[in-house]
Amino acid sequence: MSRLLGGLKLAQSHYLSQLHKYPVGTKAVTSGFLYLISDSLVQGIELSRDKDKKYDFKRSMRMAVFGFAVTGPLFHYWFKYLDKHFPKKSYRHAFIKLAIDQVVCSPVFNFLFFSGMGILEGKSKDDIVEKLKKDWLTTYVSDCVVWPFINFVNFAYISSIHRVTFMNICNIGWGAFLAKMNSSH
Repeated sequence: MSRLLGGLKLAQSHYLSQLHKYPVGTKAVTSGFLYLISDSLVQGIELSRDKDKKYDFKRSMRMAVFGFAVTGPLFHYWFKYLDKHFPKKSYRHAFIKLAIDQVVCSPVFNFLFFSGMGILEGKSKDDIVEKLKKDWLTTYVSDCVVWPFINFVNFAYISSIHRVTFMNICNIGWGAFLAKMNSSH
């Protein structure tokens, strides 16, 4: 047991070191990995319900690519921007940040998610537009229910260097929801 704990402490130390040395790259890799996990969880549930279905590795990799290329870097810079303009660790600034995030970033991110996944899937522009019409609003409304609480905790209690990591951990469930929304219809 002590070997396991020692290994976990070493991994944590290495992760924190990489986070300080290479913040964008570390957050990108973390996001990609956790998006892969999210989609794999959804597919595991789908496979348990439909025995004829097979695991779609390409689908999981598309989610990982999106997490790596978009989510990690985007939120690194977005949180940095919010912290620059609202630097205080106060409830007032936390509420302002979460309001701005919900009104500005969330709608754009959900648009980028469905558009990006459509591009990675090789869908036509018309198919992507149709997907956005079907699922964007439902996703955004769900986003408005889930993320304000998470973002309040993130902005009020989590240090800026760890915000994307905290968001990514919470994002396992949200990423599973996005994977399910993207694979539906």
